[in-house]
Amino acid sequence: MLSPVPGLSQVKIWSPPPKPAPLPAAAGEDPAAFGPVLLQALQAAFGMREVSALAPTRFAPVVRSQITARLRSSPDRGPVRLLRVHARERGEIFGTAVGARRLVAFTAVSDGRRITSFRVL
Repeated sequence: MLSPVPGLSQVKIWSPPPKPAPLPAAAGEDPAAFGPVLLQALQAAFGMREVSALAPTRFAPVVRSQITARLRSSPDRGPVRLLRVHARERGEIFGTAVGARRLVAFTAVSDGRRITSFRVL
């Protein structure tokens, strides 16, 4: 960004643009609060928990069908451990986990009461 030097109208100096302020954390979206619920979903996605055991108060019916479809299409089975969980505005949750001895990423969407979408990448 070029800014004029006071008193010299023809001379300008280069100064870097100001850094943007960090975004505040979204209200009510603490990533640690979603950890146990996401771990249940990941355990079901890796065959360590029955899909029917996922509580309908915490998981939308779409999530249960997405996990069932993943179980049919992927042979990966085994224990799961959460590594990182991050939350953004509008209920977007994403992170990484170790499942079936490999690193996987996951995404989820929450409406504040329950998980409405869940994918293992």
